[in-house]
Amino acid sequence: MNVVLCSGVMRSGSTWCYNILRGLIGTTADILSIPFYVSYLEGDGLDEFLLTDEALTPGAAVFKTHILGLQAKQLIAKGIVKNVCTIREPRDCVASRRLFKSGETLPDSIAMVRGSFATIMGLSPETTLFLDYKDIVTKPKECVLSMMDYLGLDYGDQNDELASNLVAEFSMVKMAEMAPQDGIDPLTEIHANHIHGGQIDRWKTELSDSEILVVDKLLREEIDWYGNSEMGGSDISGCC
Repeated sequence: MNVVLCSGVMRSGSTWCYNILRGLIGTTADILSIPFYVSYLEGDGLDEFLLTDEALTPGAAVFKTHILGLQAKQLIAKGIVKNVCTIREPRDCVASRRLFKSGETLPDSIAMVRGSFATIMGLSPETTLFLDYKDIVTKPKECVLSMMDYLGLDYGDQNDELASNLVAEFSMVKMAEMAPQDGIDPLTEIHANHIHGGQIDRWKTELSDSEILVVDKLLREEIDWYGNSEMGGSDISGCC
């Protein structure tokens, strides 16, 4: 089975990316007349699947995840499993997380964001395609074309049209309309209260000065990685 993972830090556009990948790989599977699977798997559950005979069956699959286990990381490093990873300024992840989980405390939001960064900070841009949230919001079509290139997908004259159609189908407005009143949509993985306008750098206005000091201190390693590794809006994102 050809497995593509949609990983990423929390609140970084990974659900948008997952649905774009569903569209791309699903289209390819239809063209090739092969089975196509989608699911949400985390950590040990994903690793266990990758070690089963089922993972060797014909077809293609897209799995959404926020936690990568050892087996998944090894397969990514070897180029056996493709991985598209969405990233975002850590302080923005916290601000967005607090909108998404309105009852969550600041320390809990910080812990969730830190945990999701921990699982992807060791990945290499040689085998993982990193997509920055800023590019997803401002240049979504370019990001879709980058995914096509990374995955080796070529639909000839239809590349631009397919990318444009997917961007339109999963625009911020359309995804907000898809969001259920409660729970999670099992196909799109869109949660209730999931979409909040896609604002960039919302932490600067939505976190208080004292909250920013706490986040800066507790997420310093993640903030430095995002900035110093040239993740923010750089060539590594694959969108520019």
